[in-house]
Amino acid sequence: DHVSAGRIRHGAKILRWREDKDPHGCGIEQLDG
Repeated sequence: DHVSAGRIRHGAKILRWREDKDPHGCGIEQLDG
């Protein structure tokens, strides 16, 4: 997925984030893996 200015640019919702964490609490660096 493309990332611009720290924002995810696609229409789908993020499914990669762990369910035990608040998506807003995750940093963009977690998308690196």
